[in-house]
Order: sequence, then C-alpha cells, then structure tokens
Amino acid sequence: VSAALELKATPGKHVVSTLCEWDAGGKKLTVGFLSASAWEQTKALRESMKSIARTPISGLGEEAVFAVTPLTNTLQVKKGAAVLDMHLYGFAPDQAKAKEIELARSALGKF
Repeated sequence: VSAALELKATPGKHVVSTLCEWDAGGKKLTVGFLSASAWEQTKALRESMKSIARTPISGLGEEAVFAVTPLTNTLQVKKGAAVLDMHLYGFAPDQAKAKEIELARSALGKF
C-alpha cells in the first residue's frame, strides 16, 4: 500500500469482516469486498446517478468502474463471485485512478 500510494501508510486495520483501511498522513485507503450479486443489484442504481462521473476501466477483472465523488475516488472491480471495492481519499482523481488500478491489479492476482 505504501509503495502504491507513494506515502508511508499505517499497517492495514481490519474494520469489519470485509473491510480494511490504511492511513497515510491524512490520506486514506479503504478496501472491501462485496458479492457479485451486490454488483448486479446496484448496477442500474450506479448508472442512474448522473451527478457522479464514472469511467469504465478495461482489462481489469470482468468489469471495472472508476468513480469520482466530492469525498472519494472509488474503483470497483468485479471478478468471479467477488467485487473489490476501493475508496481513496485525499488524492486528485487522476492520481487516485492510477494508484487504485495498481492496487487492484495486485489484489486481483490473489483471488
């Protein structure tokens, strides 16, 4: 995490059974997992929210979407029966996108 963020991050903290977080000097990363059924159930909702900029990311899992909100930059990647759900706080969207893609590629190799 520290290498991808290019900042010294605290060790990952297990928040709940499917979510961990890292703090890096006021910037924060959370990584969680959702079921593939949750991806399908919320897909229409995500697409209907026109106020949130979303960008499909090709070559990452079966389907991946990067989103920018006023509070966070999010990357969600569907692979098999799981969805990797990442939120990066404190970075400009272009920086966050590159960092989250790097982290996702590393994580996807593990499941």
